[in-house]
Amino acid sequence: MSQICIGFLLIFLDFNFTFQQHVLGLIPDFAGYLVLLSGLRAMACESPLFEKIRPFAMGMAVYTGILYIGDLLGATPSGSRLSIVLGILSTAVSLYISWAVTTALRDVEEKRGVNLNSASLLTVWKVVAVTNLMVYLIFFLVFLTLLLVLVALIANITFLVGLWSAKGLYEALPPLGPRGPEIS
Repeated sequence: MSQICIGFLLIFLDFNFTFQQHVLGLIPDFAGYLVLLSGLRAMACESPLFEKIRPFAMGMAVYTGILYIGDLLGATPSGSRLSIVLGILSTAVSLYISWAVTTALRDVEEKRGVNLNSASLLTVWKVVAVTNLMVYLIFFLVFLTLLLVLVALIANITFLVGLWSAKGLYEALPPLGPRGPEIS
């Protein structure tokens, strides 16, 4: 579960240095997706839903890796219709991945009969989804876009805090035995 949290943290944090057309991402998204993939693999024993997310995370690791290299070389076009469409698609896939992790956590809750904060994570996820998608819909209104970006940032941080809380709750659970949770 820790790897899932760290993966999302690396994906959500963006620190870049820009020089002319070249962009150096200090925390590349593809690294976050690779860590997330490892966490999804580790959690697959808890719910098969974690395994179903892996192809999407792998696709995003490849896509964001290509973007990282393109940005570094100054070869990635920005502001074109294609880049906007690809941005919307990658946002949609990223939102699907975070929703699916929340759903998989709910599955673990139901199987184990415990609370891992999936309900509050889903509520925060809805705010993240709406604000991220609205940024694309109204990007021509600069003030409103900046406000939505700020709301999206706060929502992303809240999602990360909720996910970290779920990690702590999960790690407090007894390990799974061959026939289910071991009770001491």
